[in-house]
Amino acid sequence: MLRLPVDSAALASSFPELHHLISTLTNREENEVDARLPLPSNAPLLSQPPPCSWLRPGQEFFGMQNVTHWSPGKGERWKVAVTLHKCDFARGVLCGTMTAKNVPEATTPVVTFFTGEIVDNMNWSFYTSHTDWAALAETDISHWNRFLSFKPMKKDVISLGGRAAGLADCGAVFMRWKEQFFLAGGECRLTIAGFYYVALDRAAGTIEAIYYDPASSPDQRLCLQPGKCEAGYAFPAHELA
Repeated sequence: MLRLPVDSAALASSFPELHHLISTLTNREENEVDARLPLPSNAPLLSQPPPCSWLRPGQEFFGMQNVTHWSPGKGERWKVAVTLHKCDFARGVLCGTMTAKNVPEATTPVVTFFTGEIVDNMNWSFYTSHTDWAALAETDISHWNRFLSFKPMKKDVISLGGRAAGLADCGAVFMRWKEQFFLAGGECRLTIAGFYYVALDRAAGTIEAIYYDPASSPDQRLCLQPGKCEAGYAFPAHELA
């Protein structure tokens, strides 16, 4: 298993403002509820998927991000580590930090803070509700359909306004992760204007994610394996509420 030397305790002490930012940004998510697409009036009652044991404060994931450029034959590979800091299944939100190494023109690891939405038929659908993310329904379907676990639900998603009757029994958790700002290494040419379509395997804890940004490289895929859970450094003083 690929691992990066990420110390959760050191991360917390290096960025003392992170506690406040976690609370501020996750509270802001709550104020954006009205932007979500409503269910069609004839939609059946849809069940909310159960919580996932891999989505918990302190859980780490390690792997690689593969980047393909517009020019044929050119690409990059970055070592990536993700640590989750908060997860609220009732509201369908989470947040964490992402650390990338081997990023071109970055002399130090690049660390970003991200917030996430858990597709749950209740709070968030498969359709992106943020107009400033530049993702239309067709964009969403095209990207989600690259995950094998999504394909059986595609017709449901289209007919039910972004929801799926089979989501509660699906073996994957679907999310969107949006990097909000740099904590370190922001002087490099790396952009965080886009967001990730994410699928987490409930059994294995593995993550596949596809980065979407119309102005960025056309194909960026993130593959992660689960690591240890440093639950003791999960910023317990703040809640996602």
